[in-house]
Amino acid sequence: MTAWTKLSEAGGVVCVSGRADEKIITGKADGSAKAGYLVSVMDTGTLAATSGDIKAIAVAGNATDWFTGILLEKYNTDCDAAVADGDLVEIVIPRGGHLYNVAISAAGATYEAGDVLDFPAADAGKMAVQGAGLEDNDYWAILTQQVTATSEFAEVVFV
Repeated sequence: MTAWTKLSEAGGVVCVSGRADEKIITGKADGSAKAGYLVSVMDTGTLAATSGDIKAIAVAGNATDWFTGILLEKYNTDCDAAVADGDLVEIVIPRGGHLYNVAISAAGATYEAGDVLDFPAADAGKMAVQGAGLEDNDYWAILTQQVTATSEFAEVVFV
């Protein structure tokens, strides 16, 4: 498997299963996120609603209520570039059983299909590959294919 280091190498789309029955919301970008990043409308430092800006997030501990969804690609923005501050964006709320291309923290090792991902406490906007053996409530997505040590995007199925 070749390492995907940007979304365009993964096909340039977030919703691999298609967008037909996805739940999509809109918001205003703050310039910190690219398509495929985990985003929130909450200020994760103060737990207060922000001005409505959509920002890349790192989820500390189990504070997953901060997670709003995955930033979708924009037709008029390079899928590998951050969306400009103030631009309107769409966010998909991931559904169990659906496939998505998401940003991941550099894996640092090779992981196989079936290994699981969780929200990292650092590395805003990216999921962290945890490997196998986590409890059912300790992960949010499963790899659908192998990722290498330098992969920065992966295809996952949300649970």
